[in-house]
Amino acid sequence: MEECPVCKPGHFSNKNGSERCEECPIGHFQRESNKTLCVPCEAGNYCNTLGCHECPQCPEGCDSDEGSENCTLCEKGFYKKASGMQICEVCPDGYYTTKEGSPSCTECPVNNYCPYPYEDPKACPKSSVCPPGSLFPLSCNAPFFMPDLDSLSCQATVEFIALVSVCGFVGIIIITILGIFVRYKIQKWKKDKTVNEESQPLTQSGTQYYTGL
Repeated sequence: MEECPVCKPGHFSNKNGSERCEECPIGHFQRESNKTLCVPCEAGNYCNTLGCHECPQCPEGCDSDEGSENCTLCEKGFYKKASGMQICEVCPDGYYTTKEGSPSCTECPVNNYCPYPYEDPKACPKSSVCPPGSLFPLSCNAPFFMPDLDSLSCQATVEFIALVSVCGFVGIIIITILGIFVRYKIQKWKKDKTVNEESQPLTQSGTQYYTGL
């Protein structure tokens, strides 16, 4: 009886009666001995030779699809660190990279905003503020608010403060007038009720009295 060949890692044999093992094809690997097949390299790994028993991980700034022979550079707007990441990922909000094969993304600088991770930062409009890492500008709606570049926030203008003060004063006057009007109506209603009660005729009780012939 023929004995099956002993296949080392990186090799396989799936044919009955075969006297030799075959090497795993490119993009595939096998860690164990005496196996009938090889498995594709995982995404983010590669194998560019025959007979791989491991698939090396793609370096930083690169990734790959499953069963890949080589790694490819991350696209613009994507990145991959040296460790802890299998595939390229899109930059977080407020970050960008315009290079292929980036190992990291750059935070959008102050007074700029970055709506797209694959484009250069855009200058913040004059009527807005853009703190570091801004995805969109924060609009300060004139004439009530204006940008404060020191605090990178929108501050109320003198005109808006004055308007609020005037509105508050007018509101107090209106509330006071309404209070006086309500008190007047209540007092008038009480007075009218008293007059009506005093003008009503006295009624006799239901008892019958003899008044003569």
